[in-house]
Amino acid sequence: NLVPPGTGVPDSLCYVGSNSVYCKLNGKVDEADGDETGSPKLHTAYSYLCFEGDGGNSVTAQCVSEAALALVLNRDSLPERSEDGFGTPAEILGEALLQRFKKTKVRPVKIKTSVDAPIL
Repeated sequence: NLVPPGTGVPDSLCYVGSNSVYCKLNGKVDEADGDETGSPKLHTAYSYLCFEGDGGNSVTAQCVSEAALALVLNRDSLPERSEDGFGTPAEILGEALLQRFKKTKVRPVKIKTSVDAPIL
């Protein structure tokens, strides 16, 4: 049987499963942090986030809600604006959103970060 139009996914399915995001980012730091040859050192940053629940419903709703709350309640901690006047959600909300995910009581979000040492 198909779910009737407009009824959405049953709550029992919204709480099943999890969604994980793993990022590996490489970047050079300034010349002062170079190696013995004077070349800038290449650093690698790792990030892992694990959300509980269905990604199409529960996790999306949680991310959108926390982003909206960050815009309203954490406005003072957000950057004034990016250099070019535009910004991605990660650039504008990044730190505030991560802090909201860490403190949420709705659905726990596991977050691990590391520089120069893989976390998985």
